[in-house]
Amino acid sequence: GGALAGLDYLDAVAAVLVGLMIAKAGWDLAAHSVSELVDTALEPERLQVIRDTILEIEGVGALHMLRTRRMGADALVDVHILVDPTISVSEGHQLSEKVRWHLIDNIDEVADVTVHIDPEDDEEVAPSMHLPLREKMVALLRERWTGIDHVDAIDKITLHYLDGRLEVELLLPLDVAGGSVAEARAIGSAFVKAAEGLEEVRCVRVHYH
Repeated sequence: GGALAGLDYLDAVAAVLVGLMIAKAGWDLAAHSVSELVDTALEPERLQVIRDTILEIEGVGALHMLRTRRMGADALVDVHILVDPTISVSEGHQLSEKVRWHLIDNIDEVADVTVHIDPEDDEEVAPSMHLPLREKMVALLRERWTGIDHVDAIDKITLHYLDGRLEVELLLPLDVAGGSVAEARAIGSAFVKAAEGLEEVRCVRVHYH
């Protein structure tokens, strides 16, 4: 040791260095253990892989609000995807399941995925939150349509909440127009005109089947 060479302080220096090495090893081990227990996000390069994998799915127009959390060796993913706003609820659900399983099957650390279906980008603001829900909105529309011929023949009312206003689609049986194209147009125009005073409504489209 240093004492044999007449340099007593070398033993103290060596002891300090060994202590620091042990402390660093302990710190690294503890940090790794804590990171396994505490939720942390995936690395940016892994986020990009997830982003690219999601965009491979047909029907996904874009994505936003992509979040990840590590839980041990696994990762949980939460993401909002933009889809065609006119698709059905069931088609939107089908897309979300496709995205979920595509990530789980193709990215090793992904254990589960929560997919939110968005008709428009609501990352910064939700422009349609002030609009009434279906029950109230349909009541307002039917009040405006009172007195219009064939209002009771409406088979379906579809509401699209887009960019702060509503786009309304009506489905009527073709026989209400008696086979006349002119009559079908007149009936449709009556529904459109009656709803013009509702500030919540951008447009009304009438379809026949």
